[in-house]
Amino acid sequence: SGMYGGEMTEKWSYLAIAGGSTACEDDADTSYLSGLLMGGGMYTLSDAWTLIAGAGMLYSNAPDVGFEDFSILDDPPKVLPIPVLGVQWNQDAPSGWSASFIFPMEAKVQFKTADQRFTASIEAFEQVADLKVQFSPMLATTLTCALNDGSAYRLAHDNVVLPVDTDEAYLKRDRGLAELMLNVTLPGNFSIDIGPYYAFNQELSVVDKHAKDVHTFELDDSFGAKFEIAWSL
Repeated sequence: SGMYGGEMTEKWSYLAIAGGSTACEDDADTSYLSGLLMGGGMYTLSDAWTLIAGAGMLYSNAPDVGFEDFSILDDPPKVLPIPVLGVQWNQDAPSGWSASFIFPMEAKVQFKTADQRFTASIEAFEQVADLKVQFSPMLATTLTCALNDGSAYRLAHDNVVLPVDTDEAYLKRDRGLAELMLNVTLPGNFSIDIGPYYAFNQELSVVDKHAKDVHTFELDDSFGAKFEIAWSL
């Protein structure tokens, strides 16, 4: 994924977002493709308030599975146009409270201390809360709790758990996740996150192309560890 934006005037700025992903068990011919393309403008009302408006498109080659958040649609298309509307408050403030509501992407409240050593936030759409402690410009730690850490994968056409008379089905993973990560920022815009996690309320579901459950398995709570490395422009 990528994001690009900039200022056009003292009051107006723009932002464009594009991304895509695939999650599959076997090879490309059984892939699960999804993507998004969004763009919009931002207007600064005051030092504290910003308005956002734009439009976007979501893509999924399995619409019923990829667009489950839009369950009001009986037969979703592969390409789903959506409006982008939002308002932000106090986003550029170095400390204190701030808030952001951008449909359909974000509903977030955040608090920073004056020295920016402690940051806490709650994201309602994603059901995520986190607390970050910054020890130095290079070192921080983050405690995160996500109530809905979900994902979906396209199963290979010959997988034994596929429903009868079909070669198209998906494995969905739903769980809650609490993790404590050590965040290391390196020169050259590299970052490393490493730490333990605890997974709870875990379920694995095999669903057909209409997102209807075929098999569901409940898993025990478990501990694990994560290691992530990232680079940005």
